Amino acid sequence: MRIYDCSAEIENLFHLLEYVHGQFVPLLEGMKQMRNPSRIPKNWAKIARFHSEYPDWRMGQFLMNLLNEFKEDPFFLEDDEFIEKVEEVIKSWKKS
Repeated sequence: MRIYDCSAEIENLFHLLEYVHGQFVPLLEGMKQMRNPSRIPKNWAKIARFHSEYPDWRMGQFLMNLLNEFKEDPFFLEDDEFIEKVEEVIKSWKKS
């Protein structure tokens, strides 16, 4: 029976794992920590304040009108960016 020497393949695999580890560990370490949950009531309070300027609009109507004005998909915005966009939209509504 012939025994196959796979030490070169094992060494190559080891180097590959070192490379992958070196590429991905810094990415994982650089990921953001969980967002601060205390931001949620503050942001909703701001949205409620804006909504109070349009008291005849139902909540869904207000939110849909607001989101329809966004140039980009709000799904990808961080909360502070979202609130900035809301402020921009409200300012544009006041001008018209």
